[in-house]
Amino acid sequence: MADNDNVMTTQALYQMKLLDSVMRESQRMNVTIPVRFVRRVKADITLSDGTRLPAGSTIQVPSSEPKLDASYYSEPHRFNPYRFYDIRAGKVQDPLNFKNKEQYQFISVNKENTSFGYGRHACPGRFFAANEIKLILARILLDYDIKMPEGQHGRFPNLFNGTSVNPDPTRQVMFKYVANA
Repeated sequence: MADNDNVMTTQALYQMKLLDSVMRESQRMNVTIPVRFVRRVKADITLSDGTRLPAGSTIQVPSSEPKLDASYYSEPHRFNPYRFYDIRAGKVQDPLNFKNKEQYQFISVNKENTSFGYGRHACPGRFFAANEIKLILARILLDYDIKMPEGQHGRFPNLFNGTSVNPDPTRQVMFKYVANA
């Protein structure tokens, strides 16, 4: 904020690289939809390896497994807020060998991260969504102290409903306004 005269400009949001890394790591660890590209087969298809896809069947691509693959990420089941920050800064080796380290931004889509879709069908609103999330999180971090309720250690477990994974909306987190304190 100080580098941008305490104004949350587009440039300030881009410079929030650690926050961006935390967002992408959270997205990696807490997949909201474990499958993507769900399609219904219209006619019988036989693939080149002999696999038969009968008409009427549903096919889909898993989206959570690549994000937890140890060949891509060291300690894939451990939340590391600096994971993508360090890759973008060149502090650790790029596990996917991208030509451009900026492909590790929250909004970037690739074969490993299909949270916003992929290719020409990638969500065009992801840029707006990322800025909106950063604005909200920055305000929370600047204006509030946050803690879990007494006796709660770690995050609450997710709720699973069909192909959706969501945080439990009945759980509480404690906020205390401190901006003017």
